[in-house]
Formats: sequence, structure tokens, C-alpha cells
Amino acid sequence: MSRGWPPSWSRWRATGSTWSANVPVPGLALLPSQDPFLVVELGPAAAARAGAEVAHLPGLGHWWMLQDPAAGAAKLAEFWSRSAK
Repeated sequence: MSRGWPPSWSRWRATGSTWSANVPVPGLALLPSQDPFLVVELGPAAAARAGAEVAHLPGLGHWWMLQDPAAGAAKLAEFWSRSAK
């Protein structure tokens, strides 16, 4: 029996789920510009579907949290300070 990754993806899609339709909390999508696993140009549309803001991390890759943790932390802190109001 062959299992795709993630194993539940095909089952989830078959339900017609609209996971992003009613997200009850604010969200933030961090988009590192040099991430080889991410199509950065698609990030804003995906974030919009989830009702999330976008924060760009220019010059950083998939492991931005190791490359420049302060840059990511600053984006998160700024988002949380606005969201707490």
C-alpha cells in the first residue's frame, strides 16, 4: 500500500474542506525570499485566503529562524503588539 505525503492530504481534499473560510484569530504568514521550498509569489494569495497578514523576510531562506532569528522575532513581535489591541 503506497502512502502519499502527507498521508491525510487526499482524504482532506476529498472532504471539500475550506479550512481558511472561518479562521477566528488573526494570522501572520512569514515569507522568506530565498526559501527554495516556497513560491514566495503565491504567499500573499494563500495568506489572504486565511485572512492573514504577510511579513516578508528579505534575503532569508527556509531556515530563517537560524539565519537571522532577530528579524523573524521582530516581525512576530510587531504583529502580536498590533493583534493584542
